Amino acid sequence: MPPPRRRPPSAADAAAIRRPYLRLVALSSTLRHLDQILAVSLASGHYPLDPASATSLLLRYASLRAPHGHLLRLFRGFPRPDRFLRNALLRSLPSLRPRLLFPCPDSFSFAFAATSLAASCSRGGGAASSSAARALHALAVAAGYAADTFVASALAKLYFVLSRVDHARKVFDMVPSPDTVLWNTLLAGLSGSEAVESFARMVGDGSVRPDATTLASVLPAVAEVADVTMGRCVHSFAEKCGLADHEHVLTGLISLYSKCGDVESARCLFDMMEKPDLVAYNALISGYSVNGMVGSSVDLFTELMTLGLWPNSSTLVALIPVHSPFGHDLLAQCLHGFVLKSGFTANSPVSTAITTLHCRLNDMESARKAFDAMPEKTMESWNAMISGYAQNGLTEMAVALFEQMLKLNVRPNPITISSTLSACAQLGALSLGKWLHRIIAEEDLEPNQYSEAAVVRQEAKSRKLVKTPGYTLIEISNKPHVFMAGDRAHPQSEAIYSYLEKLTAKMIEAGYRPETEAALYDVEEEEKEHMVKVHSEKLAIAFGLLSTEPGTEIRIIKNLRVCLDCHNATKFISKVTQRLIVVRDASRFHHFRDGVCSCGDYW
Repeated sequence: MPPPRRRPPSAADAAAIRRPYLRLVALSSTLRHLDQILAVSLASGHYPLDPASATSLLLRYASLRAPHGHLLRLFRGFPRPDRFLRNALLRSLPSLRPRLLFPCPDSFSFAFAATSLAASCSRGGGAASSSAARALHALAVAAGYAADTFVASALAKLYFVLSRVDHARKVFDMVPSPDTVLWNTLLAGLSGSEAVESFARMVGDGSVRPDATTLASVLPAVAEVADVTMGRCVHSFAEKCGLADHEHVLTGLISLYSKCGDVESARCLFDMMEKPDLVAYNALISGYSVNGMVGSSVDLFTELMTLGLWPNSSTLVALIPVHSPFGHDLLAQCLHGFVLKSGFTANSPVSTAITTLHCRLNDMESARKAFDAMPEKTMESWNAMISGYAQNGLTEMAVALFEQMLKLNVRPNPITISSTLSACAQLGALSLGKWLHRIIAEEDLEPNQYSEAAVVRQEAKSRKLVKTPGYTLIEISNKPHVFMAGDRAHPQSEAIYSYLEKLTAKMIEAGYRPETEAALYDVEEEEKEHMVKVHSEKLAIAFGLLSTEPGTEIRIIKNLRVCLDCHNATKFISKVTQRLIVVRDASRFHHFRDGVCSCGDYW
C-alpha cells in the first residue's frame, strides 16, 4: 500500500514557518550562516521555499557577495519563480538581460537591471558595458517601458555613469511627464551651466515641485560656474519652499558661497546648523582652504576632532592649501604624519594630495616617501610624482619614474606624456621623445579640441569674462604681500622702486637687455622698457631682497606663466645678488642660481 501523500501546508502553516526563517536570514552575517539555514530547510523538508523566503534568501546571498554562479544555481533550484524572485536576481547580476530570464519583464525588471549594470560600470566596464546599456535601453523601448519614469531614471543614471550625457538626455526627453525623481537624476548627472539651465526649466515648467534633493543636486553646478547671483536666487527659492534648513541644502549652500569667495555667508550658514555633520565641516574647511584662510581651516579641523568626529579622506584633501603653499611646510609635515598614523596611507586620493603638496613646496624627498608608501598607485599618483619631478627641474628622475611605470605595465595618459615630454626637452632625450610622439599618434592624443575651444571662447565673450590679471605673491615673516604690474599700493612702494632702479643698473652692467616683446606692440620702445621693468615678479623680488638678510633664499609665486623678460631678468638678479630665487609660476618651479635657471630656459 503506497504511503499517504503529504498534505501541502496551509497558509497559516506557511506563515508560521516563514517568520522565524526570514528573521534568521536577516540576522545572517556570513555566507556560511546562509548555507546552514539552507541545509536546515532541505533536511526539514521545507525546500523548495515559498517565493517570499526565496527572494529574501537570494538578496541576502547577493548582499554578502556570494559568487554569481552560486546565485544562479540557487535561482534555478526554485521550480516556479515569481516576478519578485526574478527581479531580485536581476538586481544582483548585472550581466543578465531581462528577456533571457523570462518573456514578460516589468518596470522593476528593467530598473533593477539598469541599476545593477550601473554599479558594474562604475567599477570599470568599458565598451562592453556601453553596449549592454544600449541593448537594455532597446529592450525597454520595445517592451513599452521607455516612458516609465522609474525605468527612465535608472537608464539615465546608467548613461551618466558611462559619461554618455547625450543618451541620458534622450532617455529624459522620451518621458512626456517627468516626475521629481527623474528631474533630480538629470540635474545630478549634468554639470555647470547645463544643470543650471535644466533647473531653471524645471522651475519654469511648474508641473513638478523641487525637493531637497533637487536643490542639493543643482547647488554644486552653480558653484562650478561660480555664479554667486544665481546661488543667492537658489538660496531664496529654498527659503520660499521651506527647504533652506534641510541639512543637505545647507551643506550645498556652504560649499557654494565658499567657492564663490563669500566665506562670511558660508560661516553664517554653518553656525545655523544645530549639529553640523562631517560633510558640513568638510565643505567649510575646503572653503577656507580655497580662499587662502589656512589658519581657519586648521582651527575648524581641530574643532571637529575635539567633538569626536573622525575625519575622512575628503577632510584631509580639503585641508591642503590651494593657494600660496610657501610657508606651510609645517602643515604639510603634520598632515603627512597624521595620514601615516591614522591609516590613510592606502587611500590614494589622500596620499596623492600629500605628494602634490610636498612637490609644490619643493620638498621632493617627502613627496617621494608619500608616493612610495602607497600600496596601490593610481594614474593620478604616478602623474603627481612625475609632474612634480618635472616641475622642480629633476628631469632625470621624472624620466626614470616614467620608465619604471612602463615596466609595471601602467599605460600613460595625456597628463603623464605632457610631463615627461617637458622633462625630455630639458634633457635632450630625443629617442624617448620620439617614442612618446608615436604613442600620441597611436592613442589619438593629438590636440584636436579646436571646436570646443571656440565654444568656450564665445561663452567667455557672451558672459563678458575678462582675463585673470597677473600678480605675484611673496611671504615675508609669514605675512603675504601681493604685487601687480606697476603696483604702487604697497606701503614701501617708494623704497621698492628706488631699489629696483639700482638693481636694474647692475643687471645692465652684467649684460642684461630688456625683452620688450613682452610689452604691448603699439607703444614706443622706451615705454616698452619701462613697462617690462615694473612687472609684478620684479617688484616682488625687489621687496624680498630689501626685506631679508643677504644670502637668504627668495621665494615667490606667480599666478600666470612667467614672461620671457622676467625670466631673463631673474637670472641676472640671482647672479648680481648671489641669491637663490625660487619662482613658482603656472607651469612649473624655476630655481635661479648664479644666472642659470633649472628649467634650462624651457617652460
